[in-house]
Amino acid sequence: MEFLEAYQRKLGEIYEHEKLFCLSDYNDKSVEIDGMNPLHFLSTKTGHLRQKLNKNNIIDILTDEIIVSTSRNIKFALGNVYLFKEFGLNDFSREKIEDVTGEYIPNYAEKFGEMRYMLYVSICFEKLYNFWDRIGDLLHLCFELDIPENKVYFPVVIDKLSKVTSQSNNFHILKNILYMDYKGYLNSHRKKIVHYHQLDTYYRYEWRRHMQDQKYMDKLQQEKESFPEDLKRQMHLTKEGVKAAGNLIEEIKIAPITEATK
Repeated sequence: MEFLEAYQRKLGEIYEHEKLFCLSDYNDKSVEIDGMNPLHFLSTKTGHLRQKLNKNNIIDILTDEIIVSTSRNIKFALGNVYLFKEFGLNDFSREKIEDVTGEYIPNYAEKFGEMRYMLYVSICFEKLYNFWDRIGDLLHLCFELDIPENKVYFPVVIDKLSKVTSQSNNFHILKNILYMDYKGYLNSHRKKIVHYHQLDTYYRYEWRRHMQDQKYMDKLQQEKESFPEDLKRQMHLTKEGVKAAGNLIEEIKIAPITEATK
């Protein structure tokens, strides 16, 4: 129990120092959207659709996943990314040991900090993907888009919405996130991790393949060490995404989607 309490205190210090947030940190004014906590904001923006669409509490379930579950997991995983970076990462330019002859030979001995760092970086990518997937689910539901259930993904939903609400500024915010951050950074890394190699495997083998190329090693090291700040930026976009999605849904009150425009 003492260990868990100390661990949680340390994470709390990291959360505060790095300004990491969860959208369900209701006492944190910095996460408010238009003067409301994100749960209240999203509930207000979907309120006009609840009687029609909230079958089996599906709006409540999606809202809970967006504001509470996935956001909380992003914050926890990212806190651990910062924590285990403090334990020390491998330096690709120094992965050598002295043999019996006094020669220095390549040797990649993965540090404890690096192992856990890579694990939590990977979890961050997964949970951020989950977040945008739930945003896609909510938009699909509220706009009653004609997309097969097994094809409802954030990019597919945005593409479908482009045919019915492309003039909305809120739509353009979500579209920019899709192309600049989701496709350009988040999902490109996630797909490599899920479908090809674990993150630590990728870096270990890149080191093996290019260990004589110092310029490439420096680039690889910089890329690896930049994950915390890059992922923090992705975390901040979750608040922007909730605001744009909520305001876009509210626009249905003003200009309802008709059968002809679905």
